[in-house]
Parts: sequence; C-alpha cells; structure tokens
Amino acid sequence: MSNSTQATDLKSLFYTTIEQMNVLEQAIKGSNPLAVKDKALQLAKSTRKAIVCQHKMIEGLEKRLDKAESANG
Repeated sequence: MSNSTQATDLKSLFYTTIEQMNVLEQAIKGSNPLAVKDKALQLAKSTRKAIVCQHKMIEGLEKRLDKAESANG
C-alpha cells in the first residue's frame, strides 16, 4: 500500500471518526442508552482502524528513513 493511499485512508477514517463523535454527542444529549451504546461501539471501531492505519504509515516512513540514512552512509 502506497503512502498516498494510506494517507487518503487515514484522512477518511479521521473524518468518519469525527462524524461518529458528533452523532454520539447527539445520542448522549437525547439520552437514548441503546443509541449511545451503538454509536460508542462504532466510534471505537473507527478509532481503532485509524490508529492501526497511522501505525502502518509510521512504520513505512521509518523504513524509508532507514533506507535514506543507509544510502547517505
């Protein structure tokens, strides 16, 4: 997976996470416990995906940095 694709995926996940946070906030304000639970689970899943994607991007950047440092001696 290219860095560009990973960045696009991560950006999309962040927007999804923000949107889900807003929906969760509205569910909390509406005091519907089932809706709050459902939205909280969705938020947890998208946050986890974003963190994993970000971790993969960091690993890729570290590998590129190591290669660049090796090439420069």
